[in-house]
Amino acid sequence: MLRDRTGKWTMALAEFTFQYVPQHAIKGQALANFLAAYPCVEIEDMDYFAVNILNLFLWHFYFNISRTSNMSGAGIIIESPQGFRTHYSFQLDFDCSNNQAEYEPLIIELKIMGEL
Repeated sequence: MLRDRTGKWTMALAEFTFQYVPQHAIKGQALANFLAAYPCVEIEDMDYFAVNILNLFLWHFYFNISRTSNMSGAGIIIESPQGFRTHYSFQLDFDCSNNQAEYEPLIIELKIMGEL
């Protein structure tokens, strides 16, 4: 006797005939041939389009939280692309859960970055 859920569903669906039909992947060459035969946009003058190269400068953010039964605190370090570090520490003046203590430094950091 089948007692688990899978067994019950197997018995209930046994009267139907199911056949698995695998989906075939589109081959790369077939896709390339289709796109070559049916281009959706015609570009007449390629010199019109300029290529811009962006130099991205990464800022690094480090967060630390501390929560005890009496108070919560947050620490933030912001490191510029040149390696300069700015340290911030805050004492949270409200009762908060662990999740709130984790997200509060992120909110403070966003406010600081808005001022820079």
